[in-house]
Amino acid sequence: MTPLHTAIFSSRSFEWRHYRYIAAAIPLPDRYLHPWYTYTFNALELSDNLLIGSIPSDIGNLVNLVYLNISNNNFSGHIPATLSGCTTLETLSLGENHFDGSIPDSLSSLRSIAELDLSSNNLSGQIPDYLEKLSFLKYLNLSHNRFEGPVPTKGVFNNASAVSLTRNGRLCGGIAELHLPSCPFTHPKDPRTSFLFKLIWIVCGVLGILMLSSPLFCWLRKRGVKAKPSLAFRLGNSIMMVSFHQLLKATDGFAPANLIGQGSFGNVYKGILYQNQEQNVIAVKVMNLQEQGASRSFLTECKTLRNVRHRNLVKIISACSSIDFQGNPFKALIYEFIPNGSYINGCIIPSNTENQRS
Repeated sequence: MTPLHTAIFSSRSFEWRHYRYIAAAIPLPDRYLHPWYTYTFNALELSDNLLIGSIPSDIGNLVNLVYLNISNNNFSGHIPATLSGCTTLETLSLGENHFDGSIPDSLSSLRSIAELDLSSNNLSGQIPDYLEKLSFLKYLNLSHNRFEGPVPTKGVFNNASAVSLTRNGRLCGGIAELHLPSCPFTHPKDPRTSFLFKLIWIVCGVLGILMLSSPLFCWLRKRGVKAKPSLAFRLGNSIMMVSFHQLLKATDGFAPANLIGQGSFGNVYKGILYQNQEQNVIAVKVMNLQEQGASRSFLTECKTLRNVRHRNLVKIISACSSIDFQGNPFKALIYEFIPNGSYINGCIIPSNTENQRS
């Protein structure tokens, strides 16, 4: 008996080869799909034989192939993706073999396909959506396989007489004439809806974190308040808040003419502060923060003079902890101005020392 590959590939001039009822189990080796023949094959009929093995990957080199029928053999393996190279195929029949796996996405390149028979194999997975977009496809046989999932409804699937889907127990949907069970309801995937749900989850997550963290923030704030004395002091039922710029204006830019005292931790200036249309004469003790211990002295004096009341102590009104116009830290104590009062140690100087600067 002449070997199959010799019978098929011994001529370079034919356009059609038809071999059927070959009583031999002969593989179809891909080494015989020689480039010499790729431009001469128009049709290949190998149905009803005992051919075994897989389809050679070089099948895609038959770029002029219009008709391919290898049904009713013992071919196995996956349907080769290289079939996409046969872009002129109009009829492809692979039925009654042992092919497995899914229908390759590459078959979407077969734009001229009119008849596609993949019946009686072990194919599985979902039916590709691109099959309904093949405008020339008029006959489709996917029966006796293991396909599952929804069946498309457009294109060839819109004609029940053009489609065979029997003996695929897990298919659903499709047009009513196919008599398939309904598919479980699933929400369509709208990108806008998906984005909205993600945004809502993010916002809810942030709000949840803030709500859970708020007790911690309050606790830390309370600790901060305890650790750092307040710089606005209550006078009866009112609080005087004083800024750096107010003090700068009240003392004419801390002019030397307004200097009324000097000490190791700072200088004292006389000023006029306007609050609520009232004129208040004040003494401003500006701390020299370059001196070691000045900040500690500032806080200590705040505590002491805020709480202690004595006829020989100068009354503290408020305090200022801010930044000056050069961006440097600024701290000052604001006292009620008392002539002959000592703003360096907080004491009122007796009257026999009235010759001091006022």
